[in-house]
Amino acid sequence: MENFNSIVTNPLTWDALKPRAPRKANDGSIFNDFNTIIPGVADAEAKQKVLWIDTKPLSGQINTKNFHVLDYGLFYVDVRKNAKQRVNAFTQNNIITKIASPASKDFLKISLLQAEC
Repeated sequence: MENFNSIVTNPLTWDALKPRAPRKANDGSIFNDFNTIIPGVADAEAKQKVLWIDTKPLSGQINTKNFHVLDYGLFYVDVRKNAKQRVNAFTQNNIITKIASPASKDFLKISLLQAEC
């Protein structure tokens, strides 16, 4: 096994105390068509500084051995939800008010509303 020197986060739990999540925790994946969201495609386990998935459910559907190129697509909805939660937490703490003008704060909120998951 390779010696990985990385930081890994499970994109289904976002919790270091919950390194494993089943496929049913995956809110949605996308592949070639951004208009089709498919829930429950992949599980995820953060282990040994690597994100592991069970590729058996994907066999025959994806023609690659490099699943790293699919990281975002496999966990598309969960990554978007987490990004929205982080931006909301950031803006609720009024940090954005201290570093940005009200106009840019409104723009940020409008952008978030347009990116609803």
